[in-house]
Parts: sequence; structure tokens; C-alpha cells
Amino acid sequence: MKYTPPLNLHFDDEKHIYTEVGTLKPLTGVTNILKNISKGDAFPAWGAKETADYITKNIEPITFKLNLGEHKDLESFMKTAKAQWREQSKSAKEVGSAVHEYIEGYYKGHGVSPEEYLQGLEMPHTELLEVKRCITAFLDWNALKKPKIIYSELRVASKEHWYAGTLDFLFEIDGKLVLGDFKTSKARKESKAPYKEFEDARSIYPDYWLQLAAYQIALEEGGITPQERMVVRLDKSTGKAHYFTAPTDLEFDKKSFLNLREFHKWGSYVENNLN
Repeated sequence: MKYTPPLNLHFDDEKHIYTEVGTLKPLTGVTNILKNISKGDAFPAWGAKETADYITKNIEPITFKLNLGEHKDLESFMKTAKAQWREQSKSAKEVGSAVHEYIEGYYKGHGVSPEEYLQGLEMPHTELLEVKRCITAFLDWNALKKPKIIYSELRVASKEHWYAGTLDFLFEIDGKLVLGDFKTSKARKESKAPYKEFEDARSIYPDYWLQLAAYQIALEEGGITPQERMVVRLDKSTGKAHYFTAPTDLEFDKKSFLNLREFHKWGSYVENNLN
């Protein structure tokens, strides 16, 4: 089974930009298209929580005296407090990148032991613990499902719709060709069982299914048709893996993603011509 790209694709790791080789024409990234989806009240609520947590950590519990620390005044302190969501977001991305790097090395056969990999990382202790838990969750899931590797970290593109992205895995699992993605994000809602086939899918963000639908469109242009979509959430708090097969209709998801693609084109047109 071989994926035949519909165009010659180049990816700039530093700028995180996909271009067509020869023409240098940029392709829109799948994740950029998905940014058009609103998370509703979830993101503002999370940002407010991070600000409140920072303030709480710097108030003495008895006197309620605020510890300004390195800040010269309250205004400077509050500016830092309001920016905590950016710091936490940056931390989450660094953890996710480290976990994906380990998994890629594991499947491509040039990885090292978890202990050795962790020793080579330069990040705060709390982030190292999160990476360690995610790796533990991944290894448990891998041992449980015993996937047959078809592709890992494969860059795909749609020539018809002019976008590109990098899928985490295309595996054969339990006799089915499965397109999937590893996530290190926190649960959207409380989930319970670590290994329950089709665990409550409300615990992950539904736009993940659109992301996989986008990859499926690109794979089909290249001659491969996955039979199933799967998200594997590696819990950085508990060290457990939760996996889900898509609860949504594939054709509906494809159509919805392509509608987002058109909306993104409109947004780019407005930004470039009317602002």
C-alpha cells in the first residue's frame, strides 16, 4: 500500500509552511483552516481560570497580602497574570511536540528508551512529568492494540482543494485500515474508563473528526481509503490512554471541512484586500 501525493510537497519545519516544489506556491495548513471553528465559551473560561490561578498562588492565605515578587507594582503583576494563558498554551505545545517526537522515533525505529529520551529534554520538571505520563500512556495503548504500521507522521496534500497537513498514523488495527491522531490535550469533559472501545466521545473536541476527514480526503486523492478514523488521547495528568473511533458520519465531516476551507479562503481575501 503506497500513498502517491497528487503534487510534490515541501514542508518548512522552521516556518511550518507547506509549499509546492517548483512553483513555491504555499498550501493552506489543515490546522489553520480548523482555527475558524469557535470553541464557544471554553477558551475564555480557560484563560480566566489561568489568570485566577496565578493570582491565587501569589496571595498569602491568612493575610491575603499579595506577593508582587519580581514585579515593581500591581499593574505589572496583573499584566503577567493576564498573560498566563499564553504561558500555559506554550507549555502544552512543548509537551505535545516532545511526545510526538518520541512516538515518531519509536515507530521509525530510531528512538531511544523513555528514560534516555526524557534525560535529553530541557524543560521544567512539571512538563517533563507530563511528557513521561503521555509516553507511558502511548506505550500501554501500543501494547494493547499492536498496530501494524503503514505510515507514521505522513505529510499529505489535496491538490483539488489546495491544502496540506501531517497525519500522525495510518495503521492496520484489528484488521482495519485506521487513520488516526495522537492528542495530549486535557479531557473536554470528564471521562472514566481508560480502555473502553468508543469511550464517551464528548471528552474530546469534535473538530478532531474534521481534521481526520481532511486527511482522509487527501489520502483518497493519493489512492488510499482508510476504513476508520481514531483519536488516541494520551492523558498527561493520569498517564492513561483513551481511544475513540469517529462517532460522526465521514461524508458529513468531509463536507463540513470543505465548507470551512471555503470560509478560510473568504477570510484570507478580506484580510488581503479589504483591511
